Amino acid sequence: MRVFVLVTDMESVYRRKGIASRFVVSSLLISRSIRKDAVSCIYLKDNRTLISLYGSEIRQLRADEASAWGIIKKALKSRHRRPHTGVFIDRDVSLRDVVKKFKVDKVLARSNVGIDVMRAFSSLRAFMYITGYLGSLEVDHMQVVFGESMRPEQEVVVVNIICDRSLR
Repeated sequence: MRVFVLVTDMESVYRRKGIASRFVVSSLLISRSIRKDAVSCIYLKDNRTLISLYGSEIRQLRADEASAWGIIKKALKSRHRRPHTGVFIDRDVSLRDVVKKFKVDKVLARSNVGIDVMRAFSSLRAFMYITGYLGSLEVDHMQVVFGESMRPEQEVVVVNIICDRSLR
């Protein structure tokens, strides 16, 4: 299972909705299909809310930003635990709780120092990758370095490509 977590806050999600939308699309879509083994999460650190979109269950997600933003916006405004097929909301959770929720072998996060992205992901099957506006993380993780500065959705694309190639 591949779990991608974008750490952000409510204001940033609305102000930079394209980043959140592209992050979800990059995490879950592959060519003409949806990755069944992936989960795309948006963790809102200001109100301790986790929005999880499961590739194995999500419906009506297309490659355009508007489609993804519609699902995200619906989840942000909803009071229900399951506002859309394949979308689940957990409230009052810490990032540590998020890591416990998903049974993964390794937790990795973007950093300026650490192991090269190619080496970090070349043999992983079940992992969680955390990116976004991190600050200090409250969980044990391996630090991953990208060769250049990238936006969160670009990082996810690189990670998915590396993992897909290692499966061949």
